Amino acid sequence: MSPRTVGLVDGIAFFVIWSLIGLAQPSLRGEAVTVVLVLLLMASALVLWRGAVLASLFVEDRTSLLGHVLDGAKWGAIAGLGILIWGVSSQVLAAGGLLDNASFFSAETAIYLLFMGAYLSATGAVVGGVHGAVLFYFNRWFLRRG
Repeated sequence: MSPRTVGLVDGIAFFVIWSLIGLAQPSLRGEAVTVVLVLLLMASALVLWRGAVLASLFVEDRTSLLGHVLDGAKWGAIAGLGILIWGVSSQVLAAGGLLDNASFFSAETAIYLLFMGAYLSATGAVVGGVHGAVLFYFNRWFLRRG
């Protein structure tokens, strides 16, 4: 089984499972579905890429559960910060939000970015670490099976 195939299976499984979870939410309607699907596509591409890289390390026996968890936590934190930047850019353009009439270099903006950045990167790190652990066992089973 090639590492690219493993990465592709990881990315598709990630997209399908999280899409089903997202679409099961009763409050998710209209344009929000499109936004969630776009974010999931980007996250799935990241999972596909990292799955292929880690699968190649798995084949060479150069990775461990801790390595998968740390890799997932690192990329989850980076993805959380990416979501923050995307969210801040849309809030700055929208009237009536938390950042309405705030200068980019103001204390309010700095505090907002600090706390939201810490929250989103920590949440992303935890979710990414859990995904790393789950995909470690899934990929190990998948590679031994194939």
